[in-house]
Amino acid sequence: MTTPKPHYVSFHIIDRCDARCRHCDIWRRKADLEMPPDFYPDIARQISRWLGPVEIQIAGGEPLLSRNVPILIEAARDLHLPVSMTTNAYHLDDDWAERLSRWEVRYVNISLDGFRETHDRNRGVEGYFKAATEAAARLTGLGKVKPRVTCVIFKDNLGEIVEFTEWVCRQSKLFDGIFFQAMAQPFGNDYKPEWWKKATLWPDDHELLGHVLGRLLEMKTAGYPILNRNEQFAAMRRYFRHPENFSLAKCTVGEKGVTIGPEGSVRMCPYDPPVGNVLEKDLRTIWEGYEARNLRKKMSNCRTNCHLLMNCVFDKTQLIPESAPVDNIPPREIASVTAS
Repeated sequence: MTTPKPHYVSFHIIDRCDARCRHCDIWRRKADLEMPPDFYPDIARQISRWLGPVEIQIAGGEPLLSRNVPILIEAARDLHLPVSMTTNAYHLDDDWAERLSRWEVRYVNISLDGFRETHDRNRGVEGYFKAATEAAARLTGLGKVKPRVTCVIFKDNLGEIVEFTEWVCRQSKLFDGIFFQAMAQPFGNDYKPEWWKKATLWPDDHELLGHVLGRLLEMKTAGYPILNRNEQFAAMRRYFRHPENFSLAKCTVGEKGVTIGPEGSVRMCPYDPPVGNVLEKDLRTIWEGYEARNLRKKMSNCRTNCHLLMNCVFDKTQLIPESAPVDNIPPREIASVTAS
């Protein structure tokens, strides 16, 4: 059977972050692990030879805290690999803006969860809204990179999301659009069934939630630069109303992309062990090896209500019809693999 090739390679280039986001726990790790700088040109060449011009996604933690970001981007640029980055933009000063523009980074996704008070409260540090909007202005002022907004939907911003979206979309000279993510289990944790029951930010006003998601779909249909797929809004409604039963027919994460961690670990699912390390084997060998093939098989049968399925790798073709009784959807078990 032919092994599928990943559509993207994501580098979680550093686990350190200086924000204190309430929906994320990566910042609690206080980890400084990073691969040796001279390794990034080599891994970029591996990717180019194997996959051609596949997208390189850079995230963290906060990637702008990593010494290796310039090295990875320059290596990718020299090999004509398109690059995107997700950042809180707090450190995106004039120097970073000039470099990202010169390197012609394809997308810079800036995290904004609402207006100033809401965003700064959720990020746990004052000044993040101001820094993010000023960073967007720096980038657009240079004319080569137009940032996008990434907004997490949670309890505290639900009442202002429609107004906030209208504001973002009016800033057409500042932002290229907005993408919404459903609140999910905080990054940086092992998978915990029923984690949402203790999540203080979990939206519990289902009437307001339905109104907001319906309005966002109307706005997208009317031409607002909302970057989600239409089907994602109905899926989010089901996800928030029935988190214990939300599922897709099949998990396709293991077929779509691969993530390289700051210490070189290779993962297809954040809740499973790594399938290898690029400091020990080349990426293609890991992807086509026994551990990865075994995990892909198990992931295809996984029915965990995973945020990857709801957000980053949403696949409308795998949606279970909303008319299906949720009580009849079988409980899921997280896939697991034992290396041999």
